[in-house]
Amino acid sequence: MLAILKADFRRLLHSKGFWTMEILLLAFNFLIVLLAHPTVLKFISGLQGVTGTEGLEQLRLDGLTAVSQAIESGAGIQIFMLFLTLYLVGPELNHQLYKNSLSAGISRFSYYFNKWLMIFLLTGFNLFLYTSTRYLYASLFLDMSGLSPEVLGQGIQVLLLQWLFIQFWVAVILTLLHLTHSIPISLVFFFLVGPSTNYLALLLPKITWLRYVDVEANFALLSDPNLALAVGLSLILSASFGCLGYQIFKRRDL
Repeated sequence: MLAILKADFRRLLHSKGFWTMEILLLAFNFLIVLLAHPTVLKFISGLQGVTGTEGLEQLRLDGLTAVSQAIESGAGIQIFMLFLTLYLVGPELNHQLYKNSLSAGISRFSYYFNKWLMIFLLTGFNLFLYTSTRYLYASLFLDMSGLSPEVLGQGIQVLLLQWLFIQFWVAVILTLLHLTHSIPISLVFFFLVGPSTNYLALLLPKITWLRYVDVEANFALLSDPNLALAVGLSLILSASFGCLGYQIFKRRDL
């Protein structure tokens, strides 16, 4: 299985599409910090007609806020990983390239688990990359005086929760891809059906666990008394959809 994972990552490192997505992610990250630089802020404030110290303070973004926003940007990384999952798995299913691996003696479980593991590792990599580069950019251009070791420790906990919660939607998308072999259907489901979980929680406020089906990790969640419920529910749902996707793939004729 390790050999399959190495081969997949080797192909990924030679993929122009993958590097294009990573460069866009880093460029977007840099742009956010650059726009918060005092010199750029003065220029923007002049264009917007904002004058005076009070007006600039409304636009100012310090290092602590910039890094905290990156740590709490699970929704953005989740969407990024959605497109990366579709890019990595969708074409293989559409063109039935998985048959080559199965014909070479790789079991269906090894193939399916390998794809999930690769996306799992890439999720962690992109969370680390996005946050660490934001920290680097903020250190170069912004005031970092408010960023204490305690905040960084809490930030690591939030990132680990982000890593875990994103796996729920990864499992859902993998299941949909194996069920439909359709990238458009998977996209429509994510952007239309996905938000309905939040609306359902608003309609049924007495059902506590519904609020944590599609929960977004942030600093406030660390003090939430139902944090254990959110983690347990995410693990159960991710495992359930993962197993469902595998059963679909296992029973599909070559």
